[in-house]
Amino acid sequence: MPDQQLDIAAPSDTRHLLVACGDAATRRSVERMLATATPAPAVTGCDGVEAALAQDPALPVIVPVTLPLDHLGAALRAGTAPDEALADWRAEAETLLRTCRKTRRRVLLIDAGMLETQPDACAQALGARLGLRLGTIVPTAPPAAGRSAIHTVIAATLLASDAEALALLDELEAMILGSVSPRGPARAEIGEAMETAAVLHEERDLLRETLAQMLGETERLLGEEGDLKNKLETRNTELAGKHLLKAQLDAATRQLDAAQDTQRWRDAVLGGAILNLASQEREQRSAQQAARDEIARLRDSTSWKVTRPLRAVRRGPHRS
Repeated sequence: MPDQQLDIAAPSDTRHLLVACGDAATRRSVERMLATATPAPAVTGCDGVEAALAQDPALPVIVPVTLPLDHLGAALRAGTAPDEALADWRAEAETLLRTCRKTRRRVLLIDAGMLETQPDACAQALGARLGLRLGTIVPTAPPAAGRSAIHTVIAATLLASDAEALALLDELEAMILGSVSPRGPARAEIGEAMETAAVLHEERDLLRETLAQMLGETERLLGEEGDLKNKLETRNTELAGKHLLKAQLDAATRQLDAAQDTQRWRDAVLGGAILNLASQEREQRSAQQAARDEIARLRDSTSWKVTRPLRAVRRGPHRS
């Protein structure tokens, strides 16, 4: 690790420093660290290394660097795919190193993860390089703060399997002031990660089994729903046929009722006519019988008998 002082002369009693960091919390940690110096330097924050280098060509630029274990772990926790997370870190590291190689004497790299867990070590290394006496700083987070054991194990595995990423990490560590974050997780973290992974595998298998059962039940219900729909359509068709038949039967019934009413009316009229004819016939028969009786009575009468010769004379010889 470089430990010689930066030979940049300050134009006045107040030192001026630039901090290139897009993360506001990390930038505040660096500013709090530098504020413990006597006298405290004037610190200007910049969003990136290029912006800081362009601001003043004579001022040192302090660059907090997030090493791959922390970077990859955070990306994995956020849901980024492992290969994508590693590619993103490599791209950032390559960009930073290209800039640092050109301005090695102005750019001071410090481990961003160590600012929270071991700020005093970072302060001593940074003070020795800048020629400042920085005060003692109490850590604000334990060494494993913000880390997930299983994500750390995955990140370490990704890093160990990529030779180019390891080469970039070696170059960064060689340029970083003071101690750096450990590359791999501790054995306890690995054991915890393996236990967590086993639990996750069991939960995943149980979830898969539950999902399979749910899919089977869903397929069964969908099949029953299809059968019910078919039965309902058949029932509706049958009901439609029955409704049509009932409508036809009702129409025929109404026609029959109308015909019966007409027939009853006709029967009533015909019956009345028959009764009238029968009455007339009876009257005629009675009149005829009465006339016959009257004729018979007249023929049997004495006068009819007495006047028979006269009637014979009147009829002539051809009449009897």
